Amino acid sequence: MSKTKNEEINEDIEPFEALFLSFSDQMNHFIVKPIFLFVVLLFLFQGLLKIPVLKPYLSSADHYEGDVLPPLNRVLEKSSRH
Repeated sequence: MSKTKNEEINEDIEPFEALFLSFSDQMNHFIVKPIFLFVVLLFLFQGLLKIPVLKPYLSSADHYEGDVLPPLNRVLEKSSRH
């Protein structure tokens, strides 16, 4: 029985396909999972920054921020009086 050209090509491709699948699984563990972990940690850290007691310990730049702006309606009332 002789093999057709397509069967010979398929036999040559199968080992490369197995190597590619192995490589892509390794890249999944090496790239995708750490990125997912970093995103989860980012959300966790941002949530912790919302707690006023922890904010000075987590962010050294907080004391460089300016004063809080007054509400807009108070600013508009002052400007309408003048």
